[in-house]
Amino acid sequence: MDCFTDINITDIVLMCSSQVMKTEIMNNMLGYAISRDPGPAMFINPTLEMADAHSKERLSPMLRDTPCLTKLIQNPRAKDSTNTIRHKTFDGGFLAIAGANSPVSLAARPVRYLFCDEVDRFPFTAGKEGDPISLARRRTQTFWNRKRVYASTPTIRGLSRIESLYADTDQREYYVPCPVCGHKQTLKLGGKDCDFGLKWEPIAMGKTHMTETVWYKCESKKGCRIEESDKHRMITLGEWRAHAPLKNKVGFKIGSLYSPWKTWQEIVEEFLEDKKLPETFKTFVNTILGELWEEPGDKVDTNPLMARREHYGPAIPDKVLLITAGVDVQDDRLVVRFNGYGTDWEQWLLDYFSLPGDPAVPDVWKDLDNALARTFTTESGVTLRVVSAFIDSGGHRTQAVYDYVRTRQNRRIFACKGSSIMGMPVVKPPRGKNKKGVLLHTVGTDSAKEILYSHLRLVDPGPGYCHFPFKGVQSGIHIDQEFFNEQTAEKAVTRYRGGHPVRMWEKVAARNEALDCDVYALASARNLNPNFKALTDTREQENSTPVAEQEPTLTERVIARKPFARKKRGGFVKSWKK
Repeated sequence: MDCFTDINITDIVLMCSSQVMKTEIMNNMLGYAISRDPGPAMFINPTLEMADAHSKERLSPMLRDTPCLTKLIQNPRAKDSTNTIRHKTFDGGFLAIAGANSPVSLAARPVRYLFCDEVDRFPFTAGKEGDPISLARRRTQTFWNRKRVYASTPTIRGLSRIESLYADTDQREYYVPCPVCGHKQTLKLGGKDCDFGLKWEPIAMGKTHMTETVWYKCESKKGCRIEESDKHRMITLGEWRAHAPLKNKVGFKIGSLYSPWKTWQEIVEEFLEDKKLPETFKTFVNTILGELWEEPGDKVDTNPLMARREHYGPAIPDKVLLITAGVDVQDDRLVVRFNGYGTDWEQWLLDYFSLPGDPAVPDVWKDLDNALARTFTTESGVTLRVVSAFIDSGGHRTQAVYDYVRTRQNRRIFACKGSSIMGMPVVKPPRGKNKKGVLLHTVGTDSAKEILYSHLRLVDPGPGYCHFPFKGVQSGIHIDQEFFNEQTAEKAVTRYRGGHPVRMWEKVAARNEALDCDVYALASARNLNPNFKALTDTREQENSTPVAEQEPTLTERVIARKPFARKKRGGFVKSWKK
């Protein structure tokens, strides 16, 4: 905030973990500009929806509750008010609130102050206009005393916007003194091979980790013990140090280890939980440590996958708690895959086969009906059926897929369509039926493939590990080299669009149906949002005999629980008629 009032500084970059006040700092800068040094300003969020939420939930309360700002900005409820959700006027300037996904909201406004929040979540192009940051930056060129502020939690090294913005600054980090020896250092998580950082007793009194014993080991040769109670004084006496020659651009980097609202014990507990799966550990590194995530190799070798095939079937392992299916639609066949999932998303391939036939003809869909109606029996005799299936509708047989799923959606058999937009969640449920009367789910194929490939690289059975049989547990089809070629048929590559790096997936093999079906089966399972603990607790109560199709098993009833439905308004007014 001091840099915001320094006339020699034009750009301020904040690369931080989440919840360390970066957005509040930007609001404070904006409030200062409105009150003391007014000029045209623009505040950009990743989307228009997020921009509206920020305006209502963060900006409006600040403007309402700060007396000097309340007097300058007109009451939004007043007649002919110029104070709206996305546009506010004041003496000497205005505030435009925009979304990076809307080229209209970024255009035709020269501004002196530019604030960009969560830039790593910005789309790579605003419609067809190009990079949203470049579009917004051009709006400041006519002001010699301009200020541009960029803030975000980092994402993937080499693809992160905030990384490149921070690299073009003086790269400041916060150094705090050890309360024992006075050695100044930055706070880091550390690790097994690191001689400093957070430490705790690993095993004691029957506990796996004694997180309540956490302390920080000083990086000096003395290795001083620093307690949580020393953190506040350390931060108070700390200082920012630049690691590059001072320019007119300054950058600040900091993580949650400094946060007064998050204890070291809480950080360690989150670390121990999130490190189980690559995708959750990635989130921990980005949002808690405020560090860039290093992606592993782009390709997965098929030889280790072939070598770890297991003997299971026709009975499936007892650890399987739910089964979903992914169906890929080709012009002359349907490709079907059954996946079983257990605690912490441990995964078992149960079967993989093709149903020959033109999808435009009903016969092949009857075969799919029979396939999805199959039941599987665990080693202890519990019967499981396919609780959900996603069928790809993005090919040449869209209408045929719609016709099939329309009457089967109550069985959680849904149409889906892939989206390669980076950062999209694995599955995005629809808000309602489309014009064809179908609930069309959007699958974030980029995110799904990142998760699947990170799980394929795991070598020890447990959370996220992928098990493969020698042959399908019911079809008896061999899971051979061709299958694994399809399973690993794509690799992540970096391409440049408009001068910015973009991570995308490209085929390196002729066929990729096994991978696509895996993506759809995973999305189908994630869409259920299963409570694996509840499924584990009910396993002992499962009936070991086959059940009629109309009678869901206890496992299915746990998955099928519906969220609380809000009552419709007008109940009291209409109740007198009854």
